[in-house]
Formats: sequence, structure tokens, C-alpha cells
Amino acid sequence: MEAISTNKKTFQLVENGQLIGELLYESLFFRNAEIKLSDTECYEIKPQSVFKTSFSVSKKGEDIADFNMNWRGHIEFIMQDGQEYVLKGKGFFHNKYILENKAGEIVMVFKPEFVWRKFRYNYFIHFDNKPLENYFVLLAVYATNFIISNASTASAGMG
Repeated sequence: MEAISTNKKTFQLVENGQLIGELLYESLFFRNAEIKLSDTECYEIKPQSVFKTSFSVSKKGEDIADFNMNWRGHIEFIMQDGQEYVLKGKGFFHNKYILENKAGEIVMVFKPEFVWRKFRYNYFIHFDNKPLENYFVLLAVYATNFIISNASTASAGMG
């Protein structure tokens, strides 16, 4: 499975050449976004805190998940059904991102590939056990983009 950046505000989730869904950002600031699946399901992602590190996910106006960035730069997901996940970078240069469940088991691995010609990321996605729901895969792409953009902003201020 891959998440391909088609332009600066859109990622397409593709498996075996089939479009599964899209992550659409409202602006280039990577805050408000919408997830649209090919079966016409639609999810909204909106910031919830003043510092823009907490977000809510809703479907048809009903909250289905919350997530936030902790002080270690990890994203913590809390789903309405009680499931909890953590997304964090691995490797010296965070050359991959892993999603773990509450028990610490790796559920999904993202390998970002920076496309210099387009100056954007694409992601190769691997599941360790069974695949997650497609909207959650795109939600994790959103969270990975958020981690990368925050790391880039922080390192830009160090020079």
C-alpha cells in the first residue's frame, strides 16, 4: 500500500493500482483536513487546542477519535471504541515511522520517500498483522506529515 502526494495538499491511498481514498488538506499549513474514501465515506480532522497539537476526527459531525502530540514528538491516538495507538519515528533520521497498539505491538510501518523533483513525501505502508481501516491509515499519514512538518520547523529555527 502507498500514500502518494499528488500535489501539495493531497495524498492518495493506493493499493495494487486501485485508489482507496484521499487525504485533502484545506491549506498548506497541514491543520484542517478531510479524508474521503472511495465508498463516499468522509471524515474531518480539526485542531482542538490553542497550540494546535490536539486534534479531533469526526464522521457526519460525530467525534470518532482524538489524537495529540506528546512532549517526545509522538502522536497518541484514542479511538471512541477504546483502542489506543502511538505513532513515533524510528531510526537516527526518523527514516521510518511505526504505529503501535497499547500493548506495544507494531501494527503499521510507514517508510517516507522524499521526492526531490516535487519536494514532497510519498509513503510506503506495511502492516505487521491485519490491515487497519482505510480511514485510519490516512489518519496516520496525516499524523506522520504533522510530525515531519514540526521537526522541519524546529530544525529551521536552529540555524
